[in-house]
Amino acid sequence: MEPAIADINQRRSSEHIKGLDGLRGFAALSVTFFHGILHFDDSLVGRVLYAPIATIDNANDLAVKFLLMIFNGDAPVMLFFVLSGLVLSLSLRSDLSKKTTAQACIDFVIKRLFRIYPVVIISMGLMYVISLAFGHSGLLPFPIYTFKQCYENMALWNTSMLGPSWSVQVEIMAIPFVLFAFLLGERFGIMALIFSITYGIYSIDYPYLVLFMPNMWVYLCGFIMGVALSYPAILNSTATLPRSVVGITLFVFIATRHIVSRNGISSIVAQAILAALVVFSVAKKSEGFTGRILSSKPAQIMGKISFSFYLINVPILGLVWAMIEKYVPHPEVHSTSIGLASALATTIIAVPISLLAERYVERPGIRAGRIVVNALRRSSGDKHETISA
Repeated sequence: MEPAIADINQRRSSEHIKGLDGLRGFAALSVTFFHGILHFDDSLVGRVLYAPIATIDNANDLAVKFLLMIFNGDAPVMLFFVLSGLVLSLSLRSDLSKKTTAQACIDFVIKRLFRIYPVVIISMGLMYVISLAFGHSGLLPFPIYTFKQCYENMALWNTSMLGPSWSVQVEIMAIPFVLFAFLLGERFGIMALIFSITYGIYSIDYPYLVLFMPNMWVYLCGFIMGVALSYPAILNSTATLPRSVVGITLFVFIATRHIVSRNGISSIVAQAILAALVVFSVAKKSEGFTGRILSSKPAQIMGKISFSFYLINVPILGLVWAMIEKYVPHPEVHSTSIGLASALATTIIAVPISLLAERYVERPGIRAGRIVVNALRRSSGDKHETISA
């Protein structure tokens, strides 16, 4: 859920960057269809989503299982977190070449908050306006939310109103862990990053290692995998990869939690490792059918707006569902096809709104973060000059 990756390495070609942006775009899109497929039949969650594929003997359920593998919900989130760990670490390393460690860390936190919160705020505002217009008025069976729920979700204290914002909450909570893992790696090398990854894996069993922060225990290892990917010995590796590596690793990655128990610790760890392998493969290899798709113009557009789309599609999807529930009798009878149609309609509506949000909310937020950082630097410089004088 990051903006377009600006520059992984000056020696990298733009195709590698395009591949990662396209990957992010498809990941955001797949979450929308994932929610659409499941919405009109709650029983699919236990019967199909959480069930290993080998235990499903119903042909219809098996078809839905394959759809849920393609339009995955948990795999894109893990992918987002690995990408975040990578991009944030590269940004930190760049800052450390020009600033002290303390300055780089403070600037990192400020820019991160300005990157995330503006889109969260406008998404929550849209959700609340739709609730007032349709839910409170009774025009549609849209959920009724209070202003208290709205501002709590805006602050990411409570994500019950805009459900998928839980992952953005995790992005905020991950800030100190990413900083610590990165600085350990810079100080003690790749062995420290291996210990950090081990710590993240242990936290799955022992959530107190992440102070019981919601969902952090599942995904910390993903963030640190991304931090490890930024390590020069890995990022600049000259390992030869086959042309088909992107397609193969992507397929194994999206399938991994569907072939075993979804709640198994081994499946979570495997998914984090495979997410890192997908990111590494896409960054290193742009050739082949999958690489061309990820570098295509539609994929690039989705990558550009992926963060805005990931949040803005939620209130739109809720509105589409409310209209279906009011005007379509018994949507649960054809839950999968109607769910897919609802996701398609949502995408058509949400993409142009997200393009506007990327331009008029995301970019100004990023610029505002830089302005604040520069102002703080000038202020600290002025104070230093005054003291010196």
